Amino acid sequence: MASCEIKPFGEEHLEDAARLFAERIRTERELSPLLPVRFEDHNTILPVLEKLSQKSPGVAAISKNKLVGFMIGWLLPSWRGRRSVCVPEWAHAEIGETRVKVFNTMYERIAREWVRDGCFTHLVGVLAHDSEIIDALFWLGFGLAAVDAMRDLGDVEGPFADVEIRRAGIEDLDVVLSLSHGQEQYIATSPTFMALLEKTGKESCEKLLQNPSVASWLAVYNGEAVSRLQIGPSHQGAARVISDDKTASITAAFTKEHVREQGIGANLLKHSLDWARSAGYVRCAVDFEPENVLGRSFWLKHFQPVCYALIRQIDLRIA
Repeated sequence: MASCEIKPFGEEHLEDAARLFAERIRTERELSPLLPVRFEDHNTILPVLEKLSQKSPGVAAISKNKLVGFMIGWLLPSWRGRRSVCVPEWAHAEIGETRVKVFNTMYERIAREWVRDGCFTHLVGVLAHDSEIIDALFWLGFGLAAVDAMRDLGDVEGPFADVEIRRAGIEDLDVVLSLSHGQEQYIATSPTFMALLEKTGKESCEKLLQNPSVASWLAVYNGEAVSRLQIGPSHQGAARVISDDKTASITAAFTKEHVREQGIGANLLKHSLDWARSAGYVRCAVDFEPENVLGRSFWLKHFQPVCYALIRQIDLRIA
């Protein structure tokens, strides 16, 4: 195996690093063609990489005077209450027959610095079909933290429930708030255990309902609003590779327990995709927690994963 030299990431590595990521996107798009094509142009990610590298430490892997890998960690002072570091899917790339070795070597070097800096929670984004790096992360002790998935705007697979579907307006504020709080309570329970420090407030909900670029759909059964799904422009908190003017993102979805698994979600999704198509979108994305068993089964039925976020928690006792 050819060895590589690990150096601190510098300005001189930016152009080649952006090209490495663009090359990985071209490979990924052969299996996930719905990913926005703009990321195949290295100039799309170059300014984002430059901004991150100016404020966060990174490493470059050099072999025979050529960049064969890079990794930059974005420091998070308090992610889920812990000092953490995140390597987004666009902030690392590796090439060549020994790319797994390159990845492991880079992680070993930079993780040492992260831990010295008090970052014991490590997050790494990876493209969904990059099985070599996913396996490498698994063997390093990482597990799944989040999934970004995508689909076209074509037909939705049923069955479909016999319910009324309508777009929520400002007059539905209390109903939408109630369903939003229901979603927050649901994901806080087993097995998801996701704590949201900021609950959906009346003011933010009001703004969303008055925003013409966001559609909040309600399912009404026997006169009761039992489910909602919210869709709008691509979600800024999701993986960057889904971000595009032609990507619609689902940012909220919840169904009351007594009417789950009856086809209401499929009905809401169909109406949402019809709306997205009429609004000029060409694809739809969603990000979700894998621990949410019911949620993930629905999303995986209708969407294809395009990016995973994996997490490792270092033993605090080594500090």
